[in-house]
Amino acid sequence: MTQIPLATATRWSVGMTMHFVRPDPRQPSRERRKSGATRTSALCIALAATLAACSSGDQQAAGDSPFYASLGALESASDHALLISVTGIEKAVIEGMDQDIVHADVEASDPDFDHKTVTLTLPVDNGTDDSVELRTGTEYAVFVKVSDSGVAYLTSPDQGVFPVVDGTAGHSDAGTFPLGDAARRLGLAG
Repeated sequence: MTQIPLATATRWSVGMTMHFVRPDPRQPSRERRKSGATRTSALCIALAATLAACSSGDQQAAGDSPFYASLGALESASDHALLISVTGIEKAVIEGMDQDIVHADVEASDPDFDHKTVTLTLPVDNGTDDSVELRTGTEYAVFVKVSDSGVAYLTSPDQGVFPVVDGTAGHSDAGTFPLGDAARRLGLAG
């Protein structure tokens, strides 16, 4: 890494351009220190604001696609594990994005889920961690969160949706971990 002395640097970029100005050598040394300290303070404030703006976006992105290192972590982040049977899927465009509106019967839950049916709104499967393809007539073990208004949504599309075939849960899209003990609690093998 090349180091550039602060006094000779002309600009530095972190999402925006900042200019360093060399103090005027004609100013008395006390005035140079004061003006340099003022510029340093302004630089620190601008840098802190820039980093906060950049990191707030990163935190939001991380919140959209969380990674769970274990089934326990996924369960802790979820309100319910559900065994669902997909009864229908509608296509919709919501806020300019293609969405699948998935209607399903709730066959089993852990802990108890208050409804016999659930509707999940998912981005159309585009191969990202935020999407998953569900099919009508198929069963899945899914982990969901429930909003204060009662709307259920997937905790993690790629890690928290396990296809079920003949009463046995397979691996999620990410294949990070098996359904394990949660399968038994939903009346499944796997």
